[in-house]
Amino acid sequence: MPEILPHAAVSRLLTERGWVASWGDLRTVADRGTLETLLAAGPLQRVARGRYAAPVEIPARLAAERVAGVASHRTAAQHYGLAMKWVPSQPCVTVRRGRSLGGRGKGLHLSYRSLPTSDIDGWITTPLRTVLDCAATLPFDEALTIADSALRDRKITRAQLVDRAATWPTRGRQRVLRVAAHADPRASGPIESVLRAICLEIPGLRVTPQVRIERLGKFLALVDLADERLRIVIEAEGFEFHGDREGFDRDCRRYDELVAEGGWCCASRGSTSCVVIAGSPRSSQPPSHTE
Repeated sequence: MPEILPHAAVSRLLTERGWVASWGDLRTVADRGTLETLLAAGPLQRVARGRYAAPVEIPARLAAERVAGVASHRTAAQHYGLAMKWVPSQPCVTVRRGRSLGGRGKGLHLSYRSLPTSDIDGWITTPLRTVLDCAATLPFDEALTIADSALRDRKITRAQLVDRAATWPTRGRQRVLRVAAHADPRASGPIESVLRAICLEIPGLRVTPQVRIERLGKFLALVDLADERLRIVIEAEGFEFHGDREGFDRDCRRYDELVAEGGWCCASRGSTSCVVIAGSPRSSQPPSHTE
């Protein structure tokens, strides 16, 4: 297999982590000198303490200025370094309702709405408004991922989100209320948020993120998602996440311990992942394909 260049490895890592990663994560694929070069040249930027992402300000700001609007939705989320399932394929811009743009709006994802000044920070929507707009317009799993990240990174508070959701206009209100009800800062990243959104669609399944499991005072595991009532564990990772066979097998042994000692039913979500259901033996080899 050809060696991956450090710059490409950084780009791939950012993609896998929802376009934002910690310095520690980045150091696993590139040395300090490479990262400092990327920061100085512009392909990498610091968006919060210990958080780094690909730059979006220049194209987003130019797009907003072109139509006398403000960058919003996914584009604003990307600017704030929020983890996402998908990055925007076009700049997302909100312009005043009734405004005629002609050809200037070509290549932009436009939203027509008159925003209060309290929801605008210069050329972009505020973090709270960004989360609310995404909740009102995006599929639930995408909106939940962004809301989880905003809470996790302390860009907004749960009280702010719940209060604004309660006063949201009729259009999109149920979608906003749903995201506000389920957003959780304990979610560790975009893969886990998307998986939790899927679980929320299953009647009777009530999962909580980052659950610590013990038995008779013995620590067994800290798992991604768990329904403690049904004693079901769901892990949002696979072979690629572990990076080697040793890490993969280590987690499989951990699942076996949960089944044997704790009576839990465990599954790891991922194409090349070990899957243990009610103590059934795991495959000796991970699948060779990616779903």
